[in-house]
Amino acid sequence: MTGTALSTNATMNSSVASPREKSTEDLIRATRGPTDAPEVTEAKIQRRARTTLGFHYQPERSDAEMARTLERFARALMDLPLWAVFAGFDDADRTIARRPSPAEVRMLAQRRLQPITDELARRRKDAEEREAERRAREAQRCSREEAERICASRGFTPRRFGAVAVRPMATSREELEVAAAAPPKPHWSETVAPDSADMQALRDARAANPLMRAGMAGQGDAA
Repeated sequence: MTGTALSTNATMNSSVASPREKSTEDLIRATRGPTDAPEVTEAKIQRRARTTLGFHYQPERSDAEMARTLERFARALMDLPLWAVFAGFDDADRTIARRPSPAEVRMLAQRRLQPITDELARRRKDAEEREAERRAREAQRCSREEAERICASRGFTPRRFGAVAVRPMATSREELEVAAAAPPKPHWSETVAPDSADMQALRDARAANPLMRAGMAGQGDAA
């Protein structure tokens, strides 16, 4: 095996050892075919095939016959990433006791690619499911105008809600309508004299409340 093949194989195997830990961009790059010129890629594959074939007994054959054999390997593997091709040859060297065929090396290379393509497929499926859920939520969501129309058709209007605040114990719609039509009722503290007994009782209650004392002390410190 050439030094280039060893280096490329080791680097790529390490970079895709844990597909779930890699970014989608890295995984996609790992599945792409060679970026070299076709003749350069073909030469690299043929050199690696010659190394594997050299590990096994070969009957006498002419240079032309060997060239045709190496060409078959190149044609079978040209579309795969080179790191997977070299890994496929490595696996063939370890697991096949005879000379492997181009189809066997291709199968082993695709097996190396399988975890990456499976992870990409899983991510695509997850993305599609999330998009489907988002579209379903969007379809169920109505506009503000539509929501107001639906509430109004059932009698739930801002005027009605205000009436409930004024008359929370109302027992009929008519009673709520009366409450809604009535002018706002002022708070009792707005209708009594500042020096009245009721206001003095309110001031005494506030002074006796620890929370009120703490709040007034904090305001004094801030000032």
